[in-house]
Amino acid sequence: EPNRNMKDVRDLLARTLQYTTVQLVHIHSWKLGLFYYLLQLSIVAYIFFWILLWNRGYQSFDSVVGVAFVKVKGNSYYLNSETGDIVLWDAVDAVYPSKEADALFVTTSVIPTFGQKQEICEGNDIATESCAGGCVTGKSTLNGIMTGTCGSDGKFCLIHSWCPLEGPDSHADPRVLLGVEDMTVFMRFNGLFAHFGYRVDNANGSEPVMGFNLFTVGDIVRRSGVKNFADIATSGAEIIANVEFDCNLDFLWEPCLPTVSFDRVDSSHAELSHGYNFRYPRYTDVTNGTRSRDLFKVFGVRIHVLLSGRAGRFDIVPAILAIGSGLGLLGLAAVLSDIIGLYLSPGSASYLKLKYSKGESPSSQTERELELEHDHEHGNEDRNEHVRGALDSPRSVNVNETTFLLDREREESSNGNL
Repeated sequence: EPNRNMKDVRDLLARTLQYTTVQLVHIHSWKLGLFYYLLQLSIVAYIFFWILLWNRGYQSFDSVVGVAFVKVKGNSYYLNSETGDIVLWDAVDAVYPSKEADALFVTTSVIPTFGQKQEICEGNDIATESCAGGCVTGKSTLNGIMTGTCGSDGKFCLIHSWCPLEGPDSHADPRVLLGVEDMTVFMRFNGLFAHFGYRVDNANGSEPVMGFNLFTVGDIVRRSGVKNFADIATSGAEIIANVEFDCNLDFLWEPCLPTVSFDRVDSSHAELSHGYNFRYPRYTDVTNGTRSRDLFKVFGVRIHVLLSGRAGRFDIVPAILAIGSGLGLLGLAAVLSDIIGLYLSPGSASYLKLKYSKGESPSSQTERELELEHDHEHGNEDRNEHVRGALDSPRSVNVNETTFLLDREREESSNGNL
């Protein structure tokens, strides 16, 4: 019984503690072999062309830090609706504010309200200034502060405000500035890759180059995806100028120059609000103790300049990591080929038997041989007892059978002596 328990323990350990190793099986299939080597070739091409050449995986990189300088030149105008005279808006008038960090606003249309003074006048907003809603002293409205009195026509309350008021529907008929499309925008970019101590810019000599660092307002709008400049002239638009540097410092035979692209970021289909507009005043001198101003509601193109980029130089550490991670993908070819050969090919059943076979350790094989030898000896003793019993039996015995058993016993005895 103890021996039996020990045998059970050994069997349990043998089933639990196992080690699996790879067994190589040569499958004679040109289709599978072609698939395997083509897949390996594709992975090597991916490592070389995509990881190393295109993404420059052998380099360490640094991001650019820099600023943009933008200025506008040119003239525009609109016609006075009452006199027909030309009202000139040059770059100083059209660009507001005149200085803005990495951005620029160019006016394309305007709604002017001239000669406003702080006075009492009738409101014009139905929602907040109608007499029907009540004129409450000191109540704030869209245009000013209520005086508590209804106007002479009985429609709107009297308010303290900058009078005359801007018309409630004046936004429907702004005055479009003609010639804005032809105004030029000069963009200068200066950047630094601090890790490498490398400076970049887009000066490109002593003269501006159209399409590189000099653009017209119309060209910028069209490059952003707006087909017709008139579509944004009365509503405005927000445009991103993407300036990108991509410098390879290992092959820097010429200065690293940026690429510039433009994208419109506001929605032209928004119902609530689209485009870009705001108001600003121009104050005039105080006359008789009263300050006056001209109010302008302007629509236009706001250009945001975003500077980005990278510079790379050879570094052994990222090069080894890139090549090592790429070579690790070569194992994918063997995995996919195994799946096809062992599960999807016509001879998959026989391949599976060859691929996955059970082997025994030498000690296990010795124990099994001893067990077989023990069983064999016990089998011989049983057969000898059978023969002796047959000879001692008083019943009649077949001579031929007895003779055969005796001869078999002598043969086995002689073999044992040998």
